[in-house]
Amino acid sequence: MGALSDAELGPLRIKYQLTHAAVASLFFSVALVSPAHANIPSTILWTEYAHAAVGNLLIGLVEGSFIALVFRTGWTRSVGWMIAANYFSTVAGLGLISTAFRPLGTRLLGDAPLHCVGTATIVLALSYLAASALLEMPFCMRLFGSERRARKALAASLAAQVVSYGLLVPFYLSGSQLALYEEMRPERSLSFVKSPEALVFYLGLDGDLYRIRADGTGKTRVAEPRIRRPDAWLSLRSDEMGRLELRAMLGTEKLKPRVLLTGLHGYGGATERKSPCGGFNYYWGAYENDVIDLRQPPGGPHRVCADSLPWYGLMVRDKDHDTPRTTTYLGFETPFFAWDSACPNVLPGDQVVYQLGDQIVVGDLNSRQIGLIARGRGPVVVLPDERKATERESSWRASRPAFMRRAVGCSPAARCPRSAAASVKTSAGAPAPGGSL
Repeated sequence: MGALSDAELGPLRIKYQLTHAAVASLFFSVALVSPAHANIPSTILWTEYAHAAVGNLLIGLVEGSFIALVFRTGWTRSVGWMIAANYFSTVAGLGLISTAFRPLGTRLLGDAPLHCVGTATIVLALSYLAASALLEMPFCMRLFGSERRARKALAASLAAQVVSYGLLVPFYLSGSQLALYEEMRPERSLSFVKSPEALVFYLGLDGDLYRIRADGTGKTRVAEPRIRRPDAWLSLRSDEMGRLELRAMLGTEKLKPRVLLTGLHGYGGATERKSPCGGFNYYWGAYENDVIDLRQPPGGPHRVCADSLPWYGLMVRDKDHDTPRTTTYLGFETPFFAWDSACPNVLPGDQVVYQLGDQIVVGDLNSRQIGLIARGRGPVVVLPDERKATERESSWRASRPAFMRRAVGCSPAARCPRSAAASVKTSAGAPAPGGSL
């Protein structure tokens, strides 16, 4: 068998390069997307897999063809080098994501991610485009002669990125979940909150325990437990006297809860939260009791459940149409940001205080408004409930012998009900910072 000519070897070389590039892409796709997801195949995950496994091949073909057409560099050489450039930029991007882009995204979100995520996404996308152009520029230099080589290579790389991003943006938008912003209207003012007196306890990003009103006012550091685990959340337990104990649950592991506060007065719901999320992959009731309903029986027209996947987020159903087809998913997941939902607390008036990413938000299920209360996780809500406190005290006083009532100079009709804003003690027994509730 004779040796093949250069004309015959050319197509074989291209086929060889494309085959090895496809095999390499399957390996690097796992490295690319696995750190960002907890082994759960959401739609955005499949989009990233498709990009890493096949997309780089197609993008290299498009970019190479564009450069060959505009800069007259030859189709075979241009396509081959741009395919290699795309796989190189994919691998190099892994280091940039952790060292540069992730801190940049955190800074762009600032103190109000709910309101700044749009701007942060645009800036990050432009940053990715610029970084891709610089990373692929050395490969473009192989296509030009020595005269003004660097300038031509930079112009060709930048132009190619603009073309490819014109295809990638709609591709990733089709695989992103934006229902949170499609169904809800972000509000910077919390004037729509119907229970501003409700007290929200949550773990701050610094690991300390905070208390704030549902309208975002009166923020106070209550204790300093230094719990920085991102999977920690809070739960309330009521004793036989109706007093509340606030505990920190350390994720879903079988670890002993940490008691943070005791002697809380107020109404924290009829049940105790057993899990931060109650749904999995849009199935309701996958975990036990994640919702704390503070509405008076029989409740309101809506039911809620927090799914453990960011794609579904807070799931809302109408009680009159309680089927999966009528569920509204308030999820948010994009290639840059993904916010999981957890620890929903339903307030009177069908308003929900829950964790969204590392934010504590309140949403109105009727008016479709949503606002940021604070940055933190694992919220619980305590409602001042003077009616219940009064009933407990009336029952206690009425059960005492008459001579005891006369001795203290009071009667059931002349009582001094204890307010829901009673003082609390930390688990160590010292008065909590901030005094009374």
